[in-house]
Amino acid sequence: RKSKNKKLTIGVGQAWFPAWKEYVRHLKNLGVSVIILDLYNPGWADRLYRVKDKVDAYLWHSDTWHEDYRKIHDRIFFIEHFIKKPVFPNMSMYYSYNDKLKQYEIFKHLKLPIIPTFITFFEDRALIIADKISYPVIVKDSYGAVGEEVIKINSKREMKKKIKKVFSKPQDKNIKKYLYIQKFMPNMDRDLRVITIGNKIASAYWRIGNGWKHNITQGARPDFNNIPKSALDFCLKISKQQKFHWMSYDLFILPNGGLKLIEWSCNFGIKGPLSKYINIRKMQMEYLVNYLKR
Repeated sequence: RKSKNKKLTIGVGQAWFPAWKEYVRHLKNLGVSVIILDLYNPGWADRLYRVKDKVDAYLWHSDTWHEDYRKIHDRIFFIEHFIKKPVFPNMSMYYSYNDKLKQYEIFKHLKLPIIPTFITFFEDRALIIADKISYPVIVKDSYGAVGEEVIKINSKREMKKKIKKVFSKPQDKNIKKYLYIQKFMPNMDRDLRVITIGNKIASAYWRIGNGWKHNITQGARPDFNNIPKSALDFCLKISKQQKFHWMSYDLFILPNGGLKLIEWSCNFGIKGPLSKYINIRKMQMEYLVNYLKR
């Protein structure tokens, strides 16, 4: 760790999602030197090695559309284990990012309250599930984001059409043929987004939809009133136990006050907090700088 008075240098990875540009701006305002890196294209390891003696830590808010997460895991692992410098988000945060299959297994292992879920990689098993479950249900693509690749199935007939479509894709176009089904939660006009940074709640707000989807990017509106403390405590406890630098959590709050964890994400949108002039990106960079200096 650097002394409090020494200037930090952060290597920032470029990405399609523009958050990295905001990070660069806030880091420079905090007096940090920035080296911008291309970590996607061939030669990324050499680029990391060339600057490794100049850089104190790395930051890469990268995109994980479909199976691009494999590239990200390569780079994060390489930085942690060969460059031996801290990286934000780190592997423990990135491991299950935008991968609902992994998150399901982690949530089960940690005994967290989740929505009843059925997963199968076999068409015959999928057809058995289709015959047994009650409708409607929600079918999700493990790698979808911002509410995309999430569909509502209203009947057994619809489900069997979906199963045929999923399992008839050519193998080279669908590396993992699977069906991910969740129970539909009725009468839920909202979910709750909670963002933690370090050991603090950075923001929490309802995402109120005009249908069964609640993503801000799909037209939901944020509401910061009457946030249940039990939900804040629940999310903060997970972040502390898992030593997450930052994380967003999406939850359903049940009529009886219970909750169901939908998913978590180390890379998240900030449109909701910005509507209340809460600058999450700045808070993340202040945390990062303080973490490295302390």
